This record gives sequence, C-alpha cells and structure tokens, in this order.
Amino acid sequence: MDILKNNYEKMILATLLLFFVGSLFWLITILTANKTLSGDINNIKNRNATYQQKDYKNEHFTIEDNLINPFKWNKNQKRENLSSDFSDWTDLMIPIVASFSPYNGKLIPRKECFEDKKICSFSGKKLSNPKDKAEIVLDTDGDGISDDIEIKYGLNPEVADANDDLDGDELSNIDEIIKYETDPNDAKSRLHFAAKLRLKSVERTELDIKLVKINPTGANKKNWLIQVEVLKYNKFNKSSKIKSAYLTLNKEFYIGETDKYIVTDINVKKEMVYNDKLKAELEKNISSMTIKRVGDDKLIYVKQDAIVYDPIVLTEFEDIFSGNVGFIKKGELFKVGTEKTGFDEFEFVSIAGDANAEQILFKGISKRVKGKSFNVTRTDSLEIK
Repeated sequence: MDILKNNYEKMILATLLLFFVGSLFWLITILTANKTLSGDINNIKNRNATYQQKDYKNEHFTIEDNLINPFKWNKNQKRENLSSDFSDWTDLMIPIVASFSPYNGKLIPRKECFEDKKICSFSGKKLSNPKDKAEIVLDTDGDGISDDIEIKYGLNPEVADANDDLDGDELSNIDEIIKYETDPNDAKSRLHFAAKLRLKSVERTELDIKLVKINPTGANKKNWLIQVEVLKYNKFNKSSKIKSAYLTLNKEFYIGETDKYIVTDINVKKEMVYNDKLKAELEKNISSMTIKRVGDDKLIYVKQDAIVYDPIVLTEFEDIFSGNVGFIKKGELFKVGTEKTGFDEFEFVSIAGDANAEQILFKGISKRVKGKSFNVTRTDSLEIK
C-alpha cells in the first residue's frame, strides 16, 4: 500500500502514455489502409456497357413504317400559339392504330392482326382480320347515347337527356337503351320489378313463452304436466306479465291478449353431455313440445330453456329506384308496379338463414314473371334462376 501511495502519480502518467501510444498506432493503421484502398480504386479499369445501344432511326422505330393503316392520319404540322422551340408535333403525338381483342376486350396493336402468326399478345389466341373501316359514332351531346339512337327513340341528340326517364317507368333512358334493351317510350317495356327490390332486414319475433319442465306421468302423454312461463294478459287492469302456467296435451292457451295457441305434441328426452369443469359426463334435459297458433297449421317447436320464435317472418324491402320501404311476410302474395307500368305479382317463398339472412326467394305469379324464381339480396343485384 505504501508503494501505491508514494508512486500513484507515476502510475497515472504511465497509463496515459500507454493510451497515447496505442491511439497513435491505431491512427497510423487507418491511414495506411485508406492509402491502400485508394490505390486499388485507381487501378479499377473501365468496363464497357452491358447493354446495346438502339438506333432510333432504324425502321423498327419509325412509326409510319409500323402503322398498317387504312385510315388517313394527321400529318406533322405546326402547333399554334407556341414558341418555335416547341412548335412541331412529335412522334408520340401521332395516334397509334389499335384494335380491341375479341377475347378479353383489351387494346392490342393493330399490326398483330396482320402478322403471319396473328396471335393476340394478351390471350395467345388466333386473331382474324379486323374491319377495314372504322365505324364512326356521333354523340353530339356527349351523354353516352349516339345521335342515331336518340333520333330513333325521339330523344334530342343536342341535349344530354340520357339520365331522364322518358316513359316514367323509373328507369333512365340510357339504362333502358343500353343496359336493359327496353323501349324508353313504353312504360310497359321494362324489367320485371323484382329487379328493383333490395332486402333491408329480416325480423323474427320472439314468443313470450318458455318451457321450464315436463313431468311425464305414465305412458299416456295426455297425463303429462307441462310447466311453462308465459305472458299473461290481465283484462281487469289491462296489463301483461310473465307468469308460470301448467299445460297438457291438446290444451289451448293464450300468449298475451289475443294470440291463442294449442299444444300438439310433447317429447321427453335426455342426453349425456361432457362437462369440462367437472371432467365428467352429466345428464342434460333436452325435452320439447310442439305448439301452433289456433287456425294456423304452422308448427312451432319449443325446446326447454330456449328462445322461441314466431314462424311468421317479417321482411323489410326497399325499392332501389324510388327509395320506398315496405314489409312482406313469408308466404304472402304481393304486387309491384303502377297502372302506367303494369304490375308484377310475386310470392314470398323462402328465406335463407336466420335474422342475418342475405337472400330471399320470390316466385313469379303474374304473366310476365310466371314460372321464374328470383333471388333478392341485400345488394342491388338480382339473379334469375
């Protein structure tokens, strides 16, 4: 310890000296490596380009030679109101002749139709010779309907009236002429009216009844006692309340004030269900009864401790043309239309799925739609079976 106390200053100086010498050596090493690298870079030889330069004066790049063209194109000419430096047309401003592929509707170079192979560059299929002359279609008002078609149907080719409804059938002129190929002058020349219906919602009503227990006494079901919780109406204070009640086979009862039902069948059943918490199989009661509304043949299955739904499904539809909304029940017949357009009659046949259903099936009843089925969905589209 005495040596450290007497010589600590010398030891600190020796450490600093050693650090300085090490740093100097590290700096010299870096400078030497940089000099070597610089020499190597200077010795790198120039390499020739790995690509070939193109001669843009070659015939492959001459537009006039590449255009197999029966048409007369604009020649190069001076452009107005520009300085002399930008006054000439360029090759890129000369229109290139193209044709629509008959296989996918995409534009292809017209010359492909005249080559030896005549192969479409998109589909790889054989091409035939295109028409020698272009069909010029005039549309003076630019509304998407050509002048000759507008004149044919009594429209004004100088007024954009494509979105008007000439015959008042809720379809635009352009949709009737181009999309649906119907007569825009005749309100009865139209689509079937299921096409304008869109499914908005499906409403299923819960019945205020719950099966609590079935007490099977003997083999005769008429002697079995059914315990339920049902909505009962009190005519004295004009109020309704869920109360316990006891039913038997073929007994009539009310749910609420006016809805009268009858028990048509009873079934007692149990099954073994594995319980994860207890790690054992337990007996579960899955008994049920069948009821129906008096005067209606539709059966309603009531399972023990389960929610019960009314078999009458109320479905909300929207007229996508007018925005009107209406409700239709399953099994109902209904008409769509006006005196001017005529009516289409349908039957609400079935519904796919539960309250989240995406599709309703209608059956055509009237003459125009008779024998056809229509899938009405939550979108504006329609599929005919």
